[in-house]
Amino acid sequence: MSPFKIGQQGRNAQCARPPPHAHRACTNANPCQFVCDTGFVAQGGQCVCPAPKVICNNKCAPSRENPITTLEAAQITCGSKTVCGVAHPKTDNDFECLDVTSNFDSCGGCVYPHPFQSKATLPRGTDCARIPNARHVSCQNSKCVVQQCRKSYTLSPNGDEC
Repeated sequence: MSPFKIGQQGRNAQCARPPPHAHRACTNANPCQFVCDTGFVAQGGQCVCPAPKVICNNKCAPSRENPITTLEAAQITCGSKTVCGVAHPKTDNDFECLDVTSNFDSCGGCVYPHPFQSKATLPRGTDCARIPNARHVSCQNSKCVVQQCRKSYTLSPNGDEC
């Protein structure tokens, strides 16, 4: 008999149903592999919603009763993204999760520092839209890259200003 092949009719029955809040991520090496849905983490063969988050509408989300008040909790919420502050916070602990390697408004770091650090800490990211005389700009590998300058301006040799 040939080895198990993904997609072979009738063979999926050999795999147990993935746990709640997970989806199948089959590979040839592990046809029964599963991946937890966004926000959930694998723990003991299950996908759990880590505290202080709660399950709401079948999603793992921050609890309104338990607002995030520490950098550690914010980092858990953001996963691989960076915890940054927001321009006009509504509460003392408002933050957002950004990929600062490609985020146009916070390129290379947070333009607004997160609320869990000293207010004296200066922002270290760049808002690519604020590059003078640039017409088309993007954030690539944590650096603002100017693709085009406004009329009568020329691109700098390293492509970061006009």
